[in-house]
Amino acid sequence: MNLKKLFLLVLIPSSLTCVDLPNFYRAQFFQGETKYDTSDWTTHFDARYAEGSTKNSWNTQEVKTELFNAYGPFKLKNLADNIENITLASKPNTYAFINGTNTYPINNLFDGTIKLKGNFKTEEFDFTLQQNLFSGIYLQAYVPIRRIGINGIDYVQSVTTDSEHATIMNFLNSDLDGILSEFDIVHTKTAFSRTEVSDILLSIGWNGHVAFKESMMTALRGFIQAGVVVPVARKKDLNHIASISTGYNRHFAFNVRGNAHATLWEKVVVGANVGAQIFMTQTYLDRVTTSTHQNGWIVLEKAKVQRDPGTMWDIGAYAKLERILGGLSITGGYSFVQQEKTTLTLKDDSLLQTALTNEAIFNKNEVINHNKLFSQWYQHVLHGVVGYDFGAHVDRFAPRFEVFYDYPVLGKHAWPTDMYGGTIGFTFNWNF
Repeated sequence: MNLKKLFLLVLIPSSLTCVDLPNFYRAQFFQGETKYDTSDWTTHFDARYAEGSTKNSWNTQEVKTELFNAYGPFKLKNLADNIENITLASKPNTYAFINGTNTYPINNLFDGTIKLKGNFKTEEFDFTLQQNLFSGIYLQAYVPIRRIGINGIDYVQSVTTDSEHATIMNFLNSDLDGILSEFDIVHTKTAFSRTEVSDILLSIGWNGHVAFKESMMTALRGFIQAGVVVPVARKKDLNHIASISTGYNRHFAFNVRGNAHATLWEKVVVGANVGAQIFMTQTYLDRVTTSTHQNGWIVLEKAKVQRDPGTMWDIGAYAKLERILGGLSITGGYSFVQQEKTTLTLKDDSLLQTALTNEAIFNKNEVINHNKLFSQWYQHVLHGVVGYDFGAHVDRFAPRFEVFYDYPVLGKHAWPTDMYGGTIGFTFNWNF
């Protein structure tokens, strides 16, 4: 029996832990409840395992399509538009492609449109440590270990004629990877995988509660917290078209979150939560489009840019039946998460002079921001959690077991990866 299966058995295979750093490639986890024990110097520890997979993405019309087609199909014939300083000596394959002398030319008589498909899988081990201090103030650290993998990468054609189909297939099999290699890009069908400690969230917050007697509402609880996302995960690999970052591509971010819920008749809980992440800009080397006719994951040119990720925010609501049989609880919830458009600013004045001339564009940034890869994305997610809290029976050492399922119902420019798993948690009360 491997360690993963053993872990799931110990857990009762996921999570009511109210911490997550969402990303476009999977459903966000439930981020609802506050901890019930707000006593001074109490320690909470949660360990979560989750996994999920998909072969789809949502496009601009919120319709499922191939994994890499969320931003629309890729036009082969525009692959090298406006790229400068290409010579027969420096990049012979690209030079031949631009001049139509390659083995299988894609000329203007052909649409040359393809889609890219693939299979995505992710696994996560997340650890959350929360230390209550005094008067409701607490410190919290969230450390995720993420594994992502993409395989089965291949082409899907959208052409309609047999002659065009044959020409494009010959180009893909014989010419394309020779061009990509001249820009240090690996073979398009090369699988991608990465396992690492991802970005870490360090927070300070306040939680509290008030009890009511002889009222339908027996308690009101909530928390507010603020923190910083520390970029630990590696950046995406610029030389692999299927590469993604497990985190936020080396960007620091400020994280704020709040929650409030009411307990009714001692057994029914209704609540809501809201959160946001405000990212700091970073300047580094990135792949950029050189024409407004280019779009998607296959981009040749590299340039120094200032990257300004859009703010990410989420809202949610949930209802819970708690301690209906001892410490047994059942929770159902909904959340919406969205990241606004990412904006690039070119920091290399020597590039894109040809694009300004050929496409009658007055601003180079218009060219590099034309790629829909940087568009706004969002997801609507449903959450289900079943858990048992031994805090109903034990005062000082109270384990919690939970299983969960997070199902992305609808989205845009995101991957509909449903997540399932389990959490084991402990509460230590040091007030002897």
